Amino acid sequence: MVQTWSKTLCSEIFRVVNSRSPTERLPNEVLVHIFLFATEDTRQARSLDSDPEDRVPVDTLISLTHVCQRWRQVAIGFPLLWTHTDLHDRAQFATFEQRSRGLPLSLRINRDDIFRTTRDGRLEDDKRVDDGSAMGKLIASVANRLGTLDIIPMLEDGRSPRWLREKMCLPRLEALLLHFIQEPRPHWPFFGEETSNLKALAMNGSGDWVPNNQFVHLTHLSISWDYEDDDTTLYQLLSRTPNLEFLELDNIGTCGGTPERPASLQKLRSVTFLASNGHAVDLFKFCSTTNPFPLRMTTTHILVSDALDTLNCLPSVHQATDLDIRIGAELQKVHFVLQSAVAGFWLQGRTVEPGAAHDWFLLHVLHLHTHAPLSDVTSVTLDVPFVEASSLVDVLRHAPRLETLKLRLSTPARGRVVRNDVQRDLRAAGGPATQVAHLCAALCERAAESSPDPTPALWPELRALALCSNMCHKTAEFPADVDRYAGALEDAAGARRAMGRPLRDLVVQPMGASVGPDVVSRCFDPQAVGRRFEERLPELVERFEWLGLEDDIFGEFEERKFWTVDGEDRYWTRDDDW
Repeated sequence: MVQTWSKTLCSEIFRVVNSRSPTERLPNEVLVHIFLFATEDTRQARSLDSDPEDRVPVDTLISLTHVCQRWRQVAIGFPLLWTHTDLHDRAQFATFEQRSRGLPLSLRINRDDIFRTTRDGRLEDDKRVDDGSAMGKLIASVANRLGTLDIIPMLEDGRSPRWLREKMCLPRLEALLLHFIQEPRPHWPFFGEETSNLKALAMNGSGDWVPNNQFVHLTHLSISWDYEDDDTTLYQLLSRTPNLEFLELDNIGTCGGTPERPASLQKLRSVTFLASNGHAVDLFKFCSTTNPFPLRMTTTHILVSDALDTLNCLPSVHQATDLDIRIGAELQKVHFVLQSAVAGFWLQGRTVEPGAAHDWFLLHVLHLHTHAPLSDVTSVTLDVPFVEASSLVDVLRHAPRLETLKLRLSTPARGRVVRNDVQRDLRAAGGPATQVAHLCAALCERAAESSPDPTPALWPELRALALCSNMCHKTAEFPADVDRYAGALEDAAGARRAMGRPLRDLVVQPMGASVGPDVVSRCFDPQAVGRRFEERLPELVERFEWLGLEDDIFGEFEERKFWTVDGEDRYWTRDDDW
């Protein structure tokens, strides 16, 4: 009796003390917003790169209900806090089901949950044969509530469970995330429905199997699978998604199949290829799209034979204004971007063969004008080692509106192993000063010598030029090559000014960051080289800048806002940093 009275008194004391706390004076509406913010990770879209066995993080939410009586009442009384759960604990699932009060449920189920919930809390590995039917009954019991189902289904005799194949009414199900389905053909529809109401479908590890529903409401699709060269299954699936907005394809090989008719994807807003082959973009040779959208290929496996001939089929690069190509010093990393103000094509990856990125560039990028529209390009960045200036000029002649050019002109150092004839010819032709002289000669060309007011034949709108080279004792003769380099730029700047099209900005870095300071200091004085370039060039352009070894003339690629599309991460996210 005394003990009961003591507990009651303590409880009343705590209630009075808590009532005087500043947080107790907060309105319920404010508390709810605080709770929503504190438990945001509970309702956050799951990353497809995370472990599918991860549980839904609900610890913070549970803790909020144990702070005080009022907090508990407010938290329990707000259904939205209780809509995301898993089956790790069946009692907890029942609690969330009750407290969410009819709102759509987001349910995550992994393998251990299936064993645990179908065996009344006990794992009985020798009785798994009934797990599939038991799980089907559990899902059927909340079928009217499910809004999102994220599950690793248990296979039955090598096939997906019956509940996934048989007729089941799930009127509120918007998103289905399936992991590790290995299903033999023929294809069949999810839940026995010819027409699916799904808005989002993610399939991870599905082999080459896809469902054959009509996905007339689907806006988000993510598939990871092994795709055969002559298979048209993917085209068939896409032809059944007329309202698709976000497409994500993982581990796609060469799309060599030819469908009977193109898949119409007129509402696409974003396309992403992950860890796929460079030829995977050939998919769009047989897809009908008209609206421009960002197309990203990240962590791509690039072969030397991977051409860029699909670019002409992509509305993403129509009216492109910016070309940005960068190849790492080890000649294996590739970064290629062709974009406009609203969309673009972005290829990022590595060549399968070490050092083959230079070969890929020579074979395909130097013929880019035959595969991609360059007539509207106004800005070009080419951070590519060992490319002939004359070859670059031939390509960029097809960009007559060019205004800004940022370029690396380098040659292989003496003693370096060369991979191909171009690198060998570059070394034989002379150092970086020779390549700069070729570029500057093209800049001095006049469109019509007989005209009283001639204009430049090459890039009449060019106003900004930035050049980076690798001058050192292994690529140049000092001081003769310094004079040739600076003199060629002086001639070009003077000629452009005489033609009424002066260069406004000129940035020069003859000794780029790839040349170490110890290499430079052994053969010449960088400050003396800088003084030679500053003798006349500042008088010929509006702004002249000399960059030393410690500077990065190219900087980081500036990602435009359109690469992140609103609504893309509504149902799932990715950990990858684009």
